[in-house]
Formats: sequence, structure tokens, C-alpha cells
Amino acid sequence: MFDLTQPFFWYKLIFMAELLLSEGLLVYPLRRRRNFMLRVVLCILGCFLVAFLLPIFFSWWWISILFLLLFAVSLGALAICFDENFFILLFCAILSYTVQHFAYNIYSYLVEIFGVQASNVYEEQFTPIMYNTATAFIEIAVYAITYWFAWAFIYRSVRLQSELKIQRQYLLPFVAVALFLDIVLNALVVYGLHEVGNKVIRTVIFLYSLIGSVFSIGLMLLMIGKGAAENEKHLLEVMWNKDKKTFEMCQSSIEIINLKAHDLKHQIHNLRHTGEIDERELTEIATAIDVYDNKVETGNKALDVVLSETMLTCKRSNIRFVHFVDGDCLQTLSSGEIYSLFGNALSNAVEATQAVKDAERVIRLTVRREFDFISIHVDNPFVTEPKFGADGLPKTIKADVNFHGFGMHSMKTLAEKHGGTLTCTICENIFNLNILLLH
Repeated sequence: MFDLTQPFFWYKLIFMAELLLSEGLLVYPLRRRRNFMLRVVLCILGCFLVAFLLPIFFSWWWISILFLLLFAVSLGALAICFDENFFILLFCAILSYTVQHFAYNIYSYLVEIFGVQASNVYEEQFTPIMYNTATAFIEIAVYAITYWFAWAFIYRSVRLQSELKIQRQYLLPFVAVALFLDIVLNALVVYGLHEVGNKVIRTVIFLYSLIGSVFSIGLMLLMIGKGAAENEKHLLEVMWNKDKKTFEMCQSSIEIINLKAHDLKHQIHNLRHTGEIDERELTEIATAIDVYDNKVETGNKALDVVLSETMLTCKRSNIRFVHFVDGDCLQTLSSGEIYSLFGNALSNAVEATQAVKDAERVIRLTVRREFDFISIHVDNPFVTEPKFGADGLPKTIKADVNFHGFGMHSMKTLAEKHGGTLTCTICENIFNLNILLLH
């Protein structure tokens, strides 16, 4: 069980390090739990402890079970550290495992096909030429290049999502297939044929495993793309519905003005003959005209829809909405991103402001270009001081914390996607939201 002469005893520890590194490069943008760094340290120690204590039996079925156990332990560590849906963590763990398996296939093929390693980690005894300077150099080079490529191009598809969305009906059958190809079948083929010296056979096995890994990665990226497309479609549909709602509200305001215009004729007639006018009626007429005059033209159509809706909502809630906006500087953002960012920020501000006294109800929005950045500032008063999490963001009070595109976390992710930052501060019962985006 603790025979240090067995190369596989050391390899299971190396495998765990490779798997954790691959997972870490992928999952770091996800939502983190409280005391994140402490959880990470304890989970890493726990993963290596389990890998160290697992016994070794040289048979293909036990090798398969052992890798499945190590994979399950790493998945459990992800669940302890990250506050995400389990299926999302499972998806990330499988994608990370596939990348690790891809790198291992390239490394093991190179050292065997060029003769710098005469045997592999599945041997029962350690040999001097099993691991040397040449094999160490090849291993470091292969894993460094593969992991960099995965981080720069494959994992990028995950990092760019404001809220990672995976369809469960596509994930579950893929999990079974991917685990079988990456763990069970690989252990059977490699362990059963590790003594085969024919380079043609080794090349066929290598290509088969490599193609399987590429196919798995490609399929998973398609799943991410589908989720992103559905997310964008949903945002555009919501935006269209809001635009329609704004139009209907403006149409309703026009009807009110038509009625008030009729009343205004009577007031003018009454003023000519009696010299008196109903102040209350004039106030109602002025209010109706004020609501109708809420047309917004910032230079960005998507933002105009959001601001128009916000102004109508503020009017009905007796909230002053002050905005100084340069919509032209937001051309680098898509319509869906603009609605997600400003819709979420302003709806949160309105919700908080509705709870304060009428005299203090004011929301301020500023959007302007500052050098190479776009500066977005929103401030509003509040009654109940928000509680902040370990990530520096206020905790939501809503039950559905995973409603994509409208959470504070998605706003921060969107800001980071565009090379910027999001910060929240409190000063004298005023909540300040500051966002910087790279122009």
C-alpha cells in the first residue's frame, strides 16, 4: 500500500496535482463560498491525503475505480469551495479531467515512441529509466503547453459567460460517456497493453484516445455555446418585451393627456369668464405631460429602453431619477449586455429607494468616458444596510439567486469580461455602485 518503489504510488499523487491544476484554471471565475482561501487550502490537503491513502492493486478494474475515486474527491472539493449548481461543477470537472487526459496521452506517447522511457507508471517496480531528465523535461513542456492552450482558448468559453448555463438533458448522458472513455476504457487499454512494443499499435491507441478527448471537448464547448446563445436570446426577448411595455405605457400616457387636454379647455373657458382656475386640476395636467415627456435619447437605443422604463417606474413611485449619460461610449457592449448591466443596477436602486422617505427618494446615474475607460456610477439611499459577502458584493435577498443576467455577480463578471472592475461602497446611508469598463 505504501511501497515507495512502485511508480504508480507516486503517480496517483502527480495525477491529483495535474487534475487540481486543470480544474483551478477553469473554475476560478465561478461564485466562491465564504472563507474561500481556507476552504481551498483544506481541500487541496484533503485531496492529496486521499490520493496518498488509496491502496494499489494492479488490475484494470481497480485502476478504473481508483481514478474514478480521485475524480470524485476533486469534484467534492469544488462543491466545498464554489457556490454553484452541482451540474455546472460536474461539467467543469469533466472538462478539466479531459484536458488532463489529453496532456497525459501526448506525454506518454512521446516518451515511449522516442524510447526515452522503456516502461510506464503501471509497472509494479520502479526502474531507473522510467523517470529521468528527458522524461521530466517532456512532461513539463507538454503539460505547460496543453494547459496554456486550454486556458487561452478552451476555458475562455467558460470565462466569457456572465452566468454559466448548461442544459442538464445534454449533460447527463455525456457524463456517462466521457467518464467511460476517459477513465474505464483508458485504464483497460493502457494497463492491458503496456508490454506491447509495436509502435504502430501504440500509435493507433494514442490517436484513438486523442480523438476521443478532442471530440469530448468539442461537444462540451457546443453545450456552452448553446447555453450562451439561449441566454442572449432570453435577454433580447426580455428587452423587446420591456420596449413594448414602455410603448404601451407611453400610449396610455397619451390617452391621459388627451383627457386632460379636454379638461384644460374647460379650465381656460372658466378662467376667461370667472378669473378662477382649479390648481389641483392644473397639477394633474402638468403631471400627465411630465410623464409623457420622459422620452430618453442617450445615443444608445438599448439604454434608451432601460432608462425610459426606469423613469416611468420612478414617476409612479415618487422617485427623482437624475441621469447624465453619454450613450455613444457604450458601443462596445451588446444590447443584451447593456440591458443586463443597467437593468439590474437600476432595478436594484429602485427597489432600495422605494423603502425610504419620499423626500429622500433620488437615484443618480452617470455614464461617461474617462481616458480609455467607461465610467458608470449609480447611487441611491437605503433603509436596511446591505450585507457584503467575501467577494465584496452585497448579498441578495431574493430566493432565486441563479436568475441569469440580473445578479450582482453577473454584473461583475461582465465588467471583468470587458477588462474592468465593479466595486460597491456605502457612505452616509447612500449605496454607491462604480463600474469601470475598458473602452
